[in-house]
Parts: sequence; C-alpha cells; structure tokens
Amino acid sequence: MNANRKVNLGIIGVGWWANTMHMPALVNCEQANVVACCGRHLERTAAFAKKWNIPHYYIDYREMLASKLCEAVLVVTGNDSHYPIVMEALRRDLHVLCEKPIALNYEQAAEMADLAAQKGVVTTVAFTYRHMPSTRYLKDLIDSGWLGRPYHMHMRYYAAFARTPGIYLWRFDKKLSGSGALADIGSHFLHLAEWFYGPIEAVTAQLGVFIERAPLDLNGQPYEQADDSAMVMLRFKNGAQGLVHASAIAYEKTYADHGYGFDQVHEWDFHGSAGTLRQVIDWDFRQHIIGDRPGDGPERQLLVPDKYWGDKRRDYVIETWEDTFRKEGCMTQEFVRAVAAGQQMRPSLADGARCQLLLDAALQSATTGEWVKTV
Repeated sequence: MNANRKVNLGIIGVGWWANTMHMPALVNCEQANVVACCGRHLERTAAFAKKWNIPHYYIDYREMLASKLCEAVLVVTGNDSHYPIVMEALRRDLHVLCEKPIALNYEQAAEMADLAAQKGVVTTVAFTYRHMPSTRYLKDLIDSGWLGRPYHMHMRYYAAFARTPGIYLWRFDKKLSGSGALADIGSHFLHLAEWFYGPIEAVTAQLGVFIERAPLDLNGQPYEQADDSAMVMLRFKNGAQGLVHASAIAYEKTYADHGYGFDQVHEWDFHGSAGTLRQVIDWDFRQHIIGDRPGDGPERQLLVPDKYWGDKRRDYVIETWEDTFRKEGCMTQEFVRAVAAGQQMRPSLADGARCQLLLDAALQSATTGEWVKTV
C-alpha cells in the first residue's frame, strides 16, 4: 500500500468544531482529499461545502456513505448520532474518526468497537488533550518512573461555558448527550487517567445539577437535565487512588490579550513515592509542568524539551493547540496518514468504548452510591 497516496474523505457534521478543528487540519494535509460533507440543514451544509471547496454535500448521511465517494469518514456530530452513523460507516468497510464520547452508553460503544475489529478498519477517537506537548512530556515522565510508585492523582477540568441559567444546551439534555459535564469534558480526563496510571478497577461518583436551564428543548418538549458538575473517584489496578472533577460552571476567566477567551483551566496533581508532578494549562499562556522531589530543593518548572514542541508556537496555549493539530499533524492528519498506510492507531474505537464503560460506571455509582467495578 502506498503510504503517500491521497485519501478520499467525507465529514459528517458541519458545525463549529468541524470548522475549528478538523477542516483546518485537513486542508493543511497533502494526503487529504475531502470529497463530501453532510449536515442536517441544506443551506448551512451548502455554505460549509463552498467555504472548504468540497464538491459534494448531503443532508442524509446514509446517502453520502452509500455514494462510495469516501474510504474514510469523520463523525463530528452530537453524541446521540455517533452510534448509527459509525455503525453504518463500519458496515460499509469505511475507516472512522469519531468524536468523544463515542456513544450514549457502553452497549452501543462495545458494538461499535467489535464491528471495527471485525472489519479491520482504521479508527480513532478525538481525545485531543493527549496530543498537547506538555501532556506528552508528562506521560513520558510518569512512564520513566519519575514519580516512583504512583500514590494518587487529582485531575481538575474547570470550565465556564454552562454558567448562564435559563437557556437550552443540548450537552445537558440526557437523551442527546448521555450525561453532561461527565461525558463532555470528564471523558477527556478519564481517558487520560488510565493513560497515565493504567487500568481503573472501580469508580464511585457524585453528579451535580447547579444551574436551572430552560425547561423545554428546542422542540418545546420537557427533558431530563444532565449534570453540570461531576466528581469521580478512581481506584487503579496498581493500588493508586484518583479523583477527576469536571465542571462546566466554574468561573475561570482567561485574561488573554490575544483575542481568545476559553475561560477554562486544567490542573493536574500526581504524587508518588519519589515525588510530585503538577501540570497547569490555563488556556492563556501557562502550560507548565512543576516537579518536586525530596533532596532536589524547591519545586521547579520542568521545561518541556524541544522534541515535544516541534515547530509549535509556545507563547499562548491556544496557539500551541492550533499548531498541534493544523501544523504538526496530530490526530486528524495522523488519521489520514494511518488510513493511507493501512496502519492501526490509538486511541481507537476500543479505547473509546473503554472510556464509555467508565462513564457508565460513574453514572451507575451516582445513582446507587456504591463503588462500581470496571475490570
């Protein structure tokens, strides 16, 4: 197989994330040939196709997948539509990149992962944060034994995008999202927690609904409101403890002078027998790792080596993020190259299903108040 060949791609979902994340990466990828797009609304989809010079557009994903124009698809839609779209693509032997969480529940996710394995296609899940330079360096530090025996971790994802009361957001409509902050942002950190420390054998969780949102959905129907804050305690197979806190209602103002305002912060603490590691990403200018070990003097910043940066800009986190995916070719472009070469990649749909198992266990625990096994 010619690893340098062009790959014909379709993208399903034409919203802000397709415009912000995936299409800028694809147009900067020489091997990517985006031949089709699909959205729910004709005018919006036609405008997307015109903006990105995509020759074919559809408002029915089944029609697009049946067209045989594509050998690989990107599924950039809401959580509730991932399962039917991905299953249809897999049945047609198409390679798949899917947004996270990959399904509404583990039963769906396992079926997706199993079919992908049977078909032998290339799959990946858009767990973006594992690709950031400081996160990759942190992973290597932990794997090298810098912490010694891991004792515990505390990972906090504080965001402010859901603080406004009285409005409807689909991410907090259980029938569309599965769960709220837990699935939307907590899934990132549950995935990373296992990436850093290994298998989680049990979880217990507490979910909170603090903001009173619109009582009716966009169709004028009542709905069950999902969590806007989620705390998940973790028990790892290696004996370590963990806590992931995902909040969409934490006031975290980004005081940036570059025109971006993410209004969120990621704070991670890792402790072990040999010392402590901390990472702070504030989506302004801080993307720092702090290390502290007995006998080393005051805690100090551990500078991320140049090999992790490549040609990425370093002054502002948002610029590093843009360059990681648009310039350096992580995730979306990596998927294209993997399809061209016929090589599997991680995280796969199997990894996405594993994360879904953790989400389901957290939801179950929040209802029963008990620890739920995950291995």
